[in-house]
Amino acid sequence: MDSIAFHNLRLYHICPIHNALNVRDMYLVEINRGVLDAMSRFGPSGLLNNVKVSVNDARNYLLLTDRKFDIISSEPSYPTESSVGNLFTKEFYQIASSKLNPGGIYCQWLPYYQLTDDDVSMMVKTFGSAFDNVYVWAVKHSLDLLLVGSNSPFEYTAEDIIERVNMFNRTSFPLQFVLSKSPEQVRDFIRKNQEVPYNTDDKPLLEFHAARNLLTGIM
Repeated sequence: MDSIAFHNLRLYHICPIHNALNVRDMYLVEINRGVLDAMSRFGPSGLLNNVKVSVNDARNYLLLTDRKFDIISSEPSYPTESSVGNLFTKEFYQIASSKLNPGGIYCQWLPYYQLTDDDVSMMVKTFGSAFDNVYVWAVKHSLDLLLVGSNSPFEYTAEDIIERVNMFNRTSFPLQFVLSKSPEQVRDFIRKNQEVPYNTDDKPLLEFHAARNLLTGIM
């Protein structure tokens, strides 16, 4: 199994189960070298051992690499500017989709607490346009959303996924999340909501909406 992470803090949770999941190669793409230095200095000893690190822009990395992955996980910063917002567009998700192995999955974090319901609808439709099958998960305590996409039918049901996540959770902090939309519900939503816009490179609505929401106090 090959996996790639676009946000280094996830490694605090991913690395301890690296062997248990039979991950052969793990890659980390981080644009800020200072973040990597901080991880090495203040993170757990050996955190980046056996991790192939690239100091690069995540979008450019995916666009230029010939490698394909079983898992791609992305948690960039808030999408309030173009340098981050272009990691939330239809075109970027199409790039990411093309870099998955058969059965591979892509996971995208969304800050639900910074978005309106219309923003979330736009992002579910945008994400769902690039992947054949999509789960939407809600993390209640943090008001985060996780969009999980694949071009193959998911091997596990929602109940199976919850059980396996709990099994691999090595921390004392409970990972409390619930299914928001199943793949069937996402497809039905997209079919019934043709008027909902996409978030695209040419019309990056999300970065303007997220910044407006921050200023107007939706958070």
